[in-house]
Amino acid sequence: MKNKLLIIIIVLLIIIIAILAFTLFGNKKPGGIEKEQPGDVSGEYLTRASLGKLKGDEKFDPSKVVKTSVFSTTDQFCMILDIKKNIPAGVFGLSVYDQIKGEDVTPKANFPQELKMGNMVGCEPIEYPVGQYEQRIYINDVLVATLSFEVK
Repeated sequence: MKNKLLIIIIVLLIIIIAILAFTLFGNKKPGGIEKEQPGDVSGEYLTRASLGKLKGDEKFDPSKVVKTSVFSTTDQFCMILDIKKNIPAGVFGLSVYDQIKGEDVTPKANFPQELKMGNMVGCEPIEYPVGQYEQRIYINDVLVATLSFEVK
């Protein structure tokens, strides 16, 4: 009877350890990189967020932005937002997180201007060296979306 009880306890411990291990490490790619999170944003202000690019020397034209999560160091890095309600000044924030180093490369900063309802596209030159990153989007200092991207 004692041996059966000991076996049951050991089996339960193995199951608990397996569940914990999957919970802690199951959402990782090799090298500890988290899987890309969807760009769908449920909430008061945003419907969708995605990343895109323009060639480095190309003049800004939102219709030419190509959605992607892979960039070269010479590309323009673009963010595409579907805003369902005007976002007041100081409410929308962004940061960029280095997935390999485990630290922010661009600390969170809130936009000082109101963002108007509708589609918005903004592009700027890539500022990051080769690596794997996350664009983090915040509303009222709450993380609402994480978009993984790579610079090659």
